[in-house]
Order: sequence, then structure tokens, then C-alpha cells
Amino acid sequence: MVALSLAIITLLVWKNARNTRKNIATLISFNQVIAQKNIVLEDTVQALERAQEQNQKFLKLIAHDLRNPIGAMSSASQLLFVEQQPSDHQKQILTIIQESSSKALSLISEILYNNSGGISLKKESVSFEEVVQSCVDMLSHKAAEKSQTIAFTFEPVLISLDREKIWRVVSNLVTNAIKFSYTNQSIRINIQHKKI
Repeated sequence: MVALSLAIITLLVWKNARNTRKNIATLISFNQVIAQKNIVLEDTVQALERAQEQNQKFLKLIAHDLRNPIGAMSSASQLLFVEQQPSDHQKQILTIIQESSSKALSLISEILYNNSGGISLKKESVSFEEVVQSCVDMLSHKAAEKSQTIAFTFEPVLISLDREKIWRVVSNLVTNAIKFSYTNQSIRINIQHKKI
């Protein structure tokens, strides 16, 4: 009986040792695969970091290169009618050129600032309908090119936000509405004050 028990125990120990060797071999194989994948992952992260650095350098270069011509356009627009009085239509076009130049220069400054590691929000109390009206005024000529009209109605709304960033958002929305609406269509923009 004792001999049988010893034989069973010996058999169990042998099977356990064999399974342990298999498990160790499997774990070593898994560790090698994980180590290889970690090396690939580290290489990928380094490549992404290099690409990000190149993108930032490229953005800075473009931003610097755009600043001078945009500033020159703004200055030139102010000199166009020094010797004569512009018509109302010409005044409207000059205003659009000057506002667009100013916003483009602000965007360039923001790109340069954000690429240096900072992100700024200049919150102020803003009359939202004035922001939207500015976009509508600036883009109405684009709508006219497609024989579209922009109908803008609003309830006065005062919001605390970053004027330049929200102007960019609204400008993109209106531009897309013009771009993706059919010719001879009316684009309706309505601001309503709703309490949440």
C-alpha cells in the first residue's frame, strides 16, 4: 500500500514537473513575443514624435511666411483710397479684407503660440449675434456667387467665450452651409436663447 502511494505521488510529481517545464517554455516564448512587440512599439512612438516635431517646424515656417504677405495686404487695403472717397460697396469690400487679414494674423499668432506649448483661451463677454453677423457679412459674397441668400434672425445672446475661436467655428459652419447647399437656395441661421 505504501509502495502504491509512493508510486502515485512520484507519478504526480513527474507530471507536474513536465507541465511546469511546458508552462515555463510557453512563458519564455510569450515574453520574447512581447519584448519584440515592445521594440516595434517604441520605434513607432519615436517615429511619431519625430513626425510631430517636423509638423510643428513646418507649421511655424508656414505661419512666419504667411504673416508678412497678409500684413502687406491689410496695409495696402488701407492705402487704396487715400486720395479719393470709396463707394459704399468698395468700403464693404475693404472692411472684409481688413477683418479677414486681422483674423488671419490672429490665427497665425495662435498657431505659433500653440506650437510653443501653450494653449490660450481669451474668454470675454460676447454678443453672439455680432460674431455670427460678422461671418455672414464676410461670406455673403460667396453665397451670392451661387445665387444663395443667407437669412439671419436672432435673439440677443450674451455669452462668455473666446471671440476668435467661436468666430472660426461659426465661419466654418457658414462656409460649409454655402458649399454644400444647392444653387438658388436660402441658408437660414437662427439664434435662440434657451435655458438649459
